[in-house]
Amino acid sequence: MPDLSIDVCGREFRISCGEGEEQHLLAAAALLDAESKALLKRDERLTEQKMLLMAGLVLADRTTGLQRDLRFEREKVKQLQKEVAECKEARVPASAVSQSILDSLSKAAERAEVLAVKAEERAVP
Repeated sequence: MPDLSIDVCGREFRISCGEGEEQHLLAAAALLDAESKALLKRDERLTEQKMLLMAGLVLADRTTGLQRDLRFEREKVKQLQKEVAECKEARVPASAVSQSILDSLSKAAERAEVLAVKAEERAVP
């Protein structure tokens, strides 16, 4: 199990992680470090414990928001896919399928993918 050294607000922490998870953990630590520094800029009197708790909560809040948005976009994609399937099932010619439905499906799929990437990047291990 690899050991890593991460820096959060100038303090070094030694932690272990699973094989192959090093880069993901370093990216997560960088997010925690950046959020911690932002909190300390606002209130230099924060204790280390409270600063780390607040930084973790801010990142968790962002992550849950992204997950909620991703679920919403996935539901939109499912609904649009269902509508397209119903058109096919009803043997509606492709030319009769509303271009706006196809455009909406494409945009929703793109947004869902972007949100999935952001959620993965911001996930706290």
